[in-house]
Amino acid sequence: MGKRRTYSNEMKEESVQYLLSHPEKTITAVAESLGIRRDEELFKLKRELADTKEERDILKKALAIFSKANYSYI
Repeated sequence: MGKRRTYSNEMKEESVQYLLSHPEKTITAVAESLGIRRDEELFKLKRELADTKEERDILKKALAIFSKANYSYI
């Protein structure tokens, strides 16, 4: 995991002022214009977690279907 960047209070205040003076821009757009990158690893992990949960749900449904099929032959 990458090292977390720290910003001075002055940088933070300037960023907020920039955001308030450009209400038409999204926070992401303002961050990009200030050179602040979003944590790509966090977004990657969130996508991976969502995929894993989807796979788990599919397997649960398959298990339920196969369990019903086995009981119908008994």
